[in-house]
Amino acid sequence: MSPAHDHSIHSVGSNDRALVDNLMAAAVWRHAHLDWLDAGDLVGSAPFLLVLERGQPVACLGCPPDPPGVAWIRVFAGAYRLSAADAWQALWPPACASAIDLGAHTAAALTTDRWMASLVQESGFAESNRVVFLEHQGKAGEPEAPTGARLRDYQPADLQAVHEVDQQAFDGL
Repeated sequence: MSPAHDHSIHSVGSNDRALVDNLMAAAVWRHAHLDWLDAGDLVGSAPFLLVLERGQPVACLGCPPDPPGVAWIRVFAGAYRLSAADAWQALWPPACASAIDLGAHTAAALTTDRWMASLVQESGFAESNRVVFLEHQGKAGEPEAPTGARLRDYQPADLQAVHEVDQQAFDGL
């Protein structure tokens, strides 16, 4: 898609939260990175772009470099009026250029849907590893704490420590 006269692309600013929330609520196709952030948390960060049709949001793409140097595709979503492929072709080139300007040297996507995997692979992304999802539907037992440790429920103040453990737990991406 090259935006026609009724389409425009603009950076999401701090005043665009309602536009993003409305788009996410109405999205018919959606990629959301598997972490503790949602699309609303990205408002005001860059690159985070919206395609507007007559002033209404029809697609968005957010990939701010985090951690520094790596632009994860954190959100890519759209409404029925625009195909995912057309939105990707319109949004990825400017988002990629913006991420590079912000110091990103790598772009990454954690995909769970074939349509998204196809889009990013067609743009030159290569599979580097696989994430395996496991599900247990039986009754879970009470977890046992390692010797000398205690288990407790997560508290919002724990977020930074959880983030640090997450960063140390994985090599590279």
